[in-house]
Amino acid sequence: MEDLKAVKEITAQKLIEVISSPLENKDIQRIKKRLIKHESELLTFLDHPEIEPTNNRSERALIASVMAFQEEFSSSVDREPKRIRAP
Repeated sequence: MEDLKAVKEITAQKLIEVISSPLENKDIQRIKKRLIKHESELLTFLDHPEIEPTNNRSERALIASVMAFQEEFSSSVDREPKRIRAP
């Protein structure tokens, strides 16, 4: 448990360094803003082992529903095969 606590402290410190960095690239600014917004949630899985560190299982569970939805509600134009005309 002490190892986990140390990992959390090191990771939290690294997040603070990233958030505090003066880099002004537009993409970095966007990521920093997201890190600040979700800072309290990012390391929750370290305190609660029942929470998975990724959302892979959730995404895999949803993919069949998303594919069915896309198939059901896409227009017929989208479903027709694309034909390439000879020059």
